[in-house]
Amino acid sequence: MERLRAFLQENKKVTKTFDLLPGSTRFVLGRLKRIRSDSEAKLYVPKDGDQVCIQGNQRQVDFAEELLQQVLFVEYGSIILKISSQLVGEIVGKNGVVIQSIKSAREVDIQFSEPANGGWVTSQISGKKEDCTAASAEIIQRLQNYELVSLQISSSLVGLVIGKGGANKAFKCGLQIREDTQSNPWIISGPRDDVEEFLRRLQKKFSVPVLGGLDTYRFACPDCGEDFPEERCVLKHIRQRACRACSCAGECGAYYADKASCQKHEAWCPWVKRCPGCHAAFPSEAELAKHVSRKACKARSCRGCRKIFTDIPAAELHQQSCEQYAEKMRDAEATMLCHSQQCQSE
Repeated sequence: MERLRAFLQENKKVTKTFDLLPGSTRFVLGRLKRIRSDSEAKLYVPKDGDQVCIQGNQRQVDFAEELLQQVLFVEYGSIILKISSQLVGEIVGKNGVVIQSIKSAREVDIQFSEPANGGWVTSQISGKKEDCTAASAEIIQRLQNYELVSLQISSSLVGLVIGKGGANKAFKCGLQIREDTQSNPWIISGPRDDVEEFLRRLQKKFSVPVLGGLDTYRFACPDCGEDFPEERCVLKHIRQRACRACSCAGECGAYYADKASCQKHEAWCPWVKRCPGCHAAFPSEAELAKHVSRKACKARSCRGCRKIFTDIPAAELHQQSCEQYAEKMRDAEATMLCHSQQCQSE
């Protein structure tokens, strides 16, 4: 009877939902076949697309969830890059040729939002972690060939600058009206050399004041959306606890929109060193050893090999069979004996 009860319990059907990260649905769908085969569980994504439903016995469901976590928090990556609305067309290309070439050799998906008031279009690059990094690097490299410059043009000079029938705009770069501010209404955008040539001719003919160059791209925080010129600045912002976003305690550089997702990543991250006593995460073995030496929790290390254990009894049990600890004790006894003999001789 007990065996029958255990058999029924083991094979009892279980249904569980697994929450996906924003933008990760397509990436996970591409791996569901492998996860189904390995876990023998039934997996499907509902119409809303933000969860995976897992069905099977407890063992199958647990294993499928573990494989999904590995896919999301080890293989998957996402970068939010804000691109100047003036230059999105250069990244997309005619009929999407440029963006398709960026995506074709990589396992990534690139989605663009509608232009915001500040003149930015938000792009989310998601997919295989290393491919996301490579795709964003290529987009940035392309954007660095272009330039945005703001100009202060008085209303009396506008007609002369544009020229009859737009004659002065025929330098391959577009002169456009900036609508978000009165004091900085004009933007020159286009290939760097063409913009410089256009500005040189404007300065020579009209002495138009150049207010300065503008960013062509910015990295954005996944939680609050604040943008920065470099990704390392996003990491610094997150590590200052400026919003709910959280970065990995290891040196992998991963960051997420919330602490729960970051902790799931840290459970798989090979860069994270976790304390067995309190489960706190540290970026290196040295930092973990410092934490244990301060006796900040119940974890203790062997006084010989420095291996770390959950508590004092576990460390002492290990020391009974540790050769390095035994050798250290023998050396200490020899030192004490030698010191004692010197004292007696004196």
